[in-house]
Amino acid sequence: MELKQFDLEDVKVLRETRMKELRIPLVIDFLEQAVKNGTCWGLCLRDETICYWVYLEKFFAPLYGKSIIELYIKRGYRAISDEILHLVTKQFEPRGIYVRTDDTFLLSFLLERGYHFDVADPILLREKKVDTEHQENLEFRPITEETLDEAFKLFLGEEPENAGVKQEDYHRIKSEIGNDSYWTLIREGIVAGVAYWTKQRYNNYVAIAPVVQRNYRRRGYGSYMISKLADYLESKGYQPISYISQFNVAARKAFEKSGFHTTALHILFRLSP
Repeated sequence: MELKQFDLEDVKVLRETRMKELRIPLVIDFLEQAVKNGTCWGLCLRDETICYWVYLEKFFAPLYGKSIIELYIKRGYRAISDEILHLVTKQFEPRGIYVRTDDTFLLSFLLERGYHFDVADPILLREKKVDTEHQENLEFRPITEETLDEAFKLFLGEEPENAGVKQEDYHRIKSEIGNDSYWTLIREGIVAGVAYWTKQRYNNYVAIAPVVQRNYRRRGYGSYMISKLADYLESKGYQPISYISQFNVAARKAFEKSGFHTTALHILFRLSP
């Protein structure tokens, strides 16, 4: 087998094949960004690319650094998966491999070999519509010039939802005024929360993310915004999803209350201490 470095375009067909084998055929934008920051490698046998992987050395989310974040072995060559894994780990010495639980082959392969793992983050899929409880004095509407500054301050001031938000994002959000990507929850003239959605690369999936001002938490405002926005997006023919940190218990409960359930997990199989 010959080791080669590729551009992502070189393995486009294999990546699409991998997607079709997953229960939820998509890559969350966050992880797609990680893939683009990594280096793509593969093994060739008689001029045929039989597998590829993406190694990420560094990323703004340290948990994903020094890891294989995408690995696919072509059908017909999985009988030599042990040999392939040996070559991958010998070449890069990654601390781990990220695997989706709906990637049944790779999940089973690594479990059978006894590798220890940590659960990373869940992918939540909306499976049912939930009637929204009536909330007094609330208005949920797309962002406007009048609410932009207050909404952006909320983004900058809340943790952990604001990870990665920068001042230059202000102009990007401002450019969305008049569209329906960013929404604000108004209570008595005050921006109590913001929710937004982003179209994912694959199929009709859209990711929802809510942020609630600290003074207004524990009132059901998060699940209220999620439900309202999910209803709107479903009426447009989209499939709402979310990808949140396993440590953000409050957000996860808000999504579950809004009809979302875990459909897949990202698992980090540890290959080295």
